Amino acid sequence: MKAQPGQTLTLFLQHGFYYWFPPGPNLYFEMPRLIGWPYTIAKWLLTLLAAVGWFRLRKISRQGAMAMGVIVFWFPLVYYLVNWSSRCRMPMEWVLVLLAAVALAGVWERRVRPSTLAAKA
Repeated sequence: MKAQPGQTLTLFLQHGFYYWFPPGPNLYFEMPRLIGWPYTIAKWLLTLLAAVGWFRLRKISRQGAMAMGVIVFWFPLVYYLVNWSSRCRMPMEWVLVLLAAVALAGVWERRVRPSTLAAKA
């Protein structure tokens, strides 16, 4: 690491990116493309929705956002340094699902719920 800091930084960033945005189907142990791409797109959408949900949660509950942020920040740090695997992310998927649900609840409150209430009135 000390001898090649540029390559170390590149690998660190690559592992971080792959942790949050898993690569395409070619890296999934001969997974057929028909299955691999929807899986990859779902993982990417989950990551993006979780990020939006975390920012929304900061407005709703600062303590809740801090609790989730600690998990999201600290858990993957070791995986940025070691060789990456898609299985490394599984223990914290539940946090990403909860944060994505916060984002989707915001969409529900802004788009669907007002029109539903207006239709009933």
